Amino acid sequence: MTIQWLGDEVVRRHSKHNQSFDKASNGDTILTRSPVQMVRRARGGVILDPDDIIRDVLDDNDFVVVGKNSDC
Repeated sequence: MTIQWLGDEVVRRHSKHNQSFDKASNGDTILTRSPVQMVRRARGGVILDPDDIIRDVLDDNDFVVVGKNSDC
C-alpha cells in the first residue's frame, strides 16, 4: 500500500464521521471531499511522496499529518 492510499483512506474515514454536504444544482445533497495534497511524517515534518510504499518510509507507531498544502 502506498502513501497515496493512506491519504485517501484518512479522508474517506474522516468524511464518514464528519460528513459535509453541499447542494447540487438539481437540489440533491452531495457529499464533498477535500483531496489530499500532502502527507507529512509528524516526527520531523518530512513530506512523503504519494508513490512511496508505507512500510518503506514509516516505522511502527509513526504518526502522519494529512491535509491540503495550507493545512500541513
